[in-house]
Amino acid sequence: MADHHKGYAVPIGGVVAYRGKVSPSGVGYDIGCGNKAVLTDADANDVRANIRKIMDDVWTLISFGVGQRNEERVDHALFDSDTWKLRMLSPLKEMARQQLGTVGSGNHYVDIFADEQDRIWTGVHFGSRGLGHKTATHS
Repeated sequence: MADHHKGYAVPIGGVVAYRGKVSPSGVGYDIGCGNKAVLTDADANDVRANIRKIMDDVWTLISFGVGQRNEERVDHALFDSDTWKLRMLSPLKEMARQQLGTVGSGNHYVDIFADEQDRIWTGVHFGSRGLGHKTATHS
């Protein structure tokens, strides 16, 4: 899910349909930025009792901040796309691969929360971590 703020040419989360194309100007600096919430099977009472340790583990295991890399290499089918063969994107592929699984900085976060039914969710707002800016500015 996108994060619905002002973008380059359309709001982040806006939809523009292209056949077989991607428009960097549509999202500009926020390529790769978004939100996700995942319902867990964690027991709410256990989470409440251990939230300090859980959040310490989140901070220790996930990379936060500008230019951070994921210490655990993540492979994903998105790196098999021909899009990475474009002259402006091919130099960015390894940077994107190294940053996959990181959070970013600013208003980006990992949160653990309970809903009205006392189910535990993990929520994440992750940034583009440089891929969007470098794509939009061709740098």
